[in-house]
Amino acid sequence: MSSDSAPERQPRVYESIKQRYGENRQFDVDAPWREWFRHRYLKYWYGLGSLVLDGMVVGVVLESTDPSHSWPYAVSAVLVVGLLYLELRGYMHFWPPKSPS
Repeated sequence: MSSDSAPERQPRVYESIKQRYGENRQFDVDAPWREWFRHRYLKYWYGLGSLVLDGMVVGVVLESTDPSHSWPYAVSAVLVVGLLYLELRGYMHFWPPKSPS
């Protein structure tokens, strides 16, 4: 990558960020509170809740078994991978990716 393309690229990146910020800000202002609550607020709490649930599952499995064995770690890993899959599917259901238009 040559150094001449960096100055040309910088304004495009800045304009893209500025446009996206403007669209997001416009959505925050114009959207009804239920849409804003679902699209902005719950999205972050869903992620935090998923992390807490994963940690609790690992904690319960490891707490309820003898730590001298190695199988509880494998069971925890399998359960967390399964939970991550379900959490990702749930996230994709509630907040589908935007299609390029």
